[in-house]
Amino acid sequence: MRKNVELTGVCFFPGHAMRLTYLISPYDLLDPKKKQVVPLTVDEINTRNLGYSVTVCIEGSAAHKLQVVPIVSTQRGPNGVK
Repeated sequence: MRKNVELTGVCFFPGHAMRLTYLISPYDLLDPKKKQVVPLTVDEINTRNLGYSVTVCIEGSAAHKLQVVPIVSTQRGPNGVK
């Protein structure tokens, strides 16, 4: 079961919206009708809407530096719960 949230083109900060596919299940690559494995290519990912994806906002930088500080952080208690 895929849970894709499409926000293509929406960016709340200055920058360019970009769709990032971060996980494709091996079962998504099976074609039960043809009984074949679907090749893992960019075209197949886009046309068949495979995997889990998220839209991220990419911002330009004059210095071209890598990010060294996490954007999201969580703190967990001693029992592993927030």
